[in-house]
Amino acid sequence: MNKYDIEGVKKYLSLNGSIEIESHGASMFPAIKDGDKIIVSAEIDSIEENDIIVFFDSSSSGNISLIAHRVIRIVDNKFVITKGDNNHVADRPIRKKCIIGKVISIVSEDDK
Repeated sequence: MNKYDIEGVKKYLSLNGSIEIESHGASMFPAIKDGDKIIVSAEIDSIEENDIIVFFDSSSSGNISLIAHRVIRIVDNKFVITKGDNNHVADRPIRKKCIIGKVISIVSEDDK
């Protein structure tokens, strides 16, 4: 995903309040499985520990990814520390400005 895509997601969220995104990977297993759809709300002011948030992360190669991980700590109301439920270590601190939104619903293929 490139910067244009991130800005498009942010704009869509600001206009519509939520967006559906397909999950890829196993870092949030078993809460979110590969292929599940997550509904993400634009509401980020009420983020608390244990919420699942979606944020963007830039790699050293310049690629930008959207990541959904659980908040395990909020630091000085400026950063959040997240961790995938299936990961052994926490992520590096995430600036609040990098947060896209909060997961408000998970639609699993198992639910259909």
